[in-house]
Amino acid sequence: MTSFRFASFNVENLFSRAKVLNLDDSAVINAKLKAVAEFTKLSRKSSAFTAANESRLVSLFREISSFVILQENRAKLFNRSKSKVLASSGKDWDGGIALRRAKFSDLSRKNTAKIIKTLKADVMCIVEAE
Repeated sequence: MTSFRFASFNVENLFSRAKVLNLDDSAVINAKLKAVAEFTKLSRKSSAFTAANESRLVSLFREISSFVILQENRAKLFNRSKSKVLASSGKDWDGGIALRRAKFSDLSRKNTAKIIKTLKADVMCIVEAE
C-alpha cells in the first residue's frame, strides 16, 4: 500500500499573523494565550459576575489588550476606559475578542518555510491564496 503525506497551509499567514505569536518567549506566548482563553470563558459566564469576577476581567483585559480587539456587538462589557465591568453576566452583552494581527519578520517567514519543508508533504494544499 502506498502512503501519501498531505498538508495544508494558510498562505495569508506568510504576511501577517496573530500579534502575540511575534513574541520571542514561548512561555510568554502561552501565558498570553491562556489569559485570552480565561478572559473568554469568564466573560461568557451565565451566572452573575461577582466582584472578584469583575476584578479578574479588568485585570485580564489589561494583560491582553495590546494583543486583542474587544468586539462588543450588543451592549457593553466594559465602560469606555475598560476599568469597570458594566454587564451583570455574560448574558448581558454579546461579543468577544479577536486576536490583533501584525506583520512579522523575514526570519519568521524563513522559519515557517523550514517547517513546511520539514513536513515533506507529497501534496501541499494552499488556502487563502488571493
